[in-house]
Amino acid sequence: MIRLFYHENYPGVWMLDMSKEFPNSFLIQSDVVTLKKDDIIIGYNLLNMPESDNGHHYIGDEELILINQKLTDCGIEPLQPEENPLYVGEITDWSDINNKVKVVQVDIGREKIQIVTTASNIVISCKVVVALPGAVLYNGDIISESRIYDHLSQGAFVSKHSLWGRDEDLGEILVLPQDIEVGIVFTGATNKENKAW
Repeated sequence: MIRLFYHENYPGVWMLDMSKEFPNSFLIQSDVVTLKKDDIIIGYNLLNMPESDNGHHYIGDEELILINQKLTDCGIEPLQPEENPLYVGEITDWSDINNKVKVVQVDIGREKIQIVTTASNIVISCKVVVALPGAVLYNGDIISESRIYDHLSQGAFVSKHSLWGRDEDLGEILVLPQDIEVGIVFTGATNKENKAW
């Protein structure tokens, strides 16, 4: 899993993390700083890149083109596209585990999965964004499969805060328009100003 991070304190620098390790050496080649831990590449810092929103971002097609152009200009092997583990799902059923926690059944098109959540706005038939194991959220958290209150949770629901860092609708999942197709890849993960959501 490769994570793209941007922070306004470092304008024009895209930080690509390929590990949670800290580097102990680096190599500078023009606009690319290769970060290594014991001679293993664990990330890159790319200089003179377009400014972006603060936080972690999914690497979409446009970002991948810019990243690979910068890497190949320095003779570095280009990155391969990764599957985006954010999908549109539809809630099909749910039940309470206790007065705050629910176990929810979700159809994501190719399969039905179960998610344990504390979200307050769970409604059957609503369309939602589902983060599958491997997804990277705005704060850098990586979603994994887990057991909560002895129930399997195969992902997580996504909120405006976990996607874009917005301090609105806290404790609620992002609800999508009803006419959106179940099972498609959610591509709004980098669009902080998208008014449709």
